[in-house]
Amino acid sequence: MPQTKLSRKKFLKISGITAAGLGLAGCELNSISPDPEPGLNLGPDPRPDDYAIYIGEGDTAIFNFIYVLEQLEAAFFTRVYENFYADITPEEERILSDIYRHEVAHRDFYKAYLGENGIQQLQFDFFATDFNDRESVFRNARLIEDVMVSMYNNIGELFANPDYIKPLLKIVSVEARHAAAVRTLLQPDSIYFAGNDIISSQGLDAINAPFDVVNILFPFIIPNIDLRGLPQP
Repeated sequence: MPQTKLSRKKFLKISGITAAGLGLAGCELNSISPDPEPGLNLGPDPRPDDYAIYIGEGDTAIFNFIYVLEQLEAAFFTRVYENFYADITPEEERILSDIYRHEVAHRDFYKAYLGENGIQQLQFDFFATDFNDRESVFRNARLIEDVMVSMYNNIGELFANPDYIKPLLKIVSVEARHAAAVRTLLQPDSIYFAGNDIISSQGLDAINAPFDVVNILFPFIIPNIDLRGLPQP
């Protein structure tokens, strides 16, 4: 039985993570509709819970799980954007500003898509990041972006209704470009943007199942999240 509650003080578990794509070209904000798609029944509203934030069951739980992580990304890059580290280059400022805007758009998309089924806005503690230090910012940005892409690579197969996969496709392609851009800034003029730490010898992206993602990123989330209704591979 997988663990569904984790302390945010738990050490980060480093595991296989993935990225794909090239640069940030074509990541327009208007490529993501801010409005929920009509006619989709996401099931019952999340129920109140005394010890954790309940994300629902089945497909509702999957969307809320993604929404948790998109909130995390938006919160991280908001911190970066609102107080850039010293000596940031114009190129770095442009790319990080674009990523910030995209992640806020992704967060708001899922909020609108879920409607009354969505969980509340969460709080985060990025204790592993020194936002005044370039290396720390990019090291943790790479971790978050790589894990997000690996999550999207796996999550589609968990939906009971395959129609729900469609709105994810544009977002995952943007996330992959983010990961590639961050990796390029960490190691310019190299193949690190698609290195062998994220691409197998068969040329395939690594994937992370939901509870692998939990082990890596949930220590940053302050409230407990009730994941009992989240489908598993």
